[in-house]
Order: sequence, then C-alpha cells, then structure tokens
Amino acid sequence: MSTTTVKARDTHAVTWTINADLSSVVTVEAHVRLVDSATPITLAATITNPAAGEITHNLTGTLAAGRYYGEFELTATGGKISTAPTVGYFTLIVEADID
Repeated sequence: MSTTTVKARDTHAVTWTINADLSSVVTVEAHVRLVDSATPITLAATITNPAAGEITHNLTGTLAAGRYYGEFELTATGGKISTAPTVGYFTLIVEADID
C-alpha cells in the first residue's frame, strides 16, 4: 500500500485501496500507531466502494504530527476477521502545520 501524507489539523476524507473485494465485509476499523510507539489508535473507517476495495477515514484534525503505521481490521458476515494489508502496514504521515 502507498504512503498518504496529510497536515496535522486536516479534516477531510482520506481513502485507501486494498487489493480485495470487500462486498462481504460488514465492519472495518483502521488501527494506527506512531512508528516509535506500541500504543495503537483506532480510527473510524467506512467501506466506500466494496468492489474496488476502497476504505475511507474522515480526518478529525486530532492526530499528532508523526509517521504512523497502520492496518485495517475487516469483519465479514458470519464474524470472520481478516487484516489488510496481509504483509506489512500502510503508512500515514501527519506533518505539522506551519500556522
């Protein structure tokens, strides 16, 4: 997955695409952590285009500046849980605002 870069106080949607059909997924959560931290942060996420594997999170302007690694926890109909990406993590870079 690619790296996404935003500013610390941004409040817009960010969309990631995973290589999977998400039509059978009923819930999704994004879990991120700062590179030098073991403490995860859960971000609300929604599936915006199941067939294309698109997942969207609406930034709230509250993430601290830094480099985050993340993954998506996908729960399918019937309760089966899977994680994407299956190898490694996605990267979210939050840059500090100048103002």
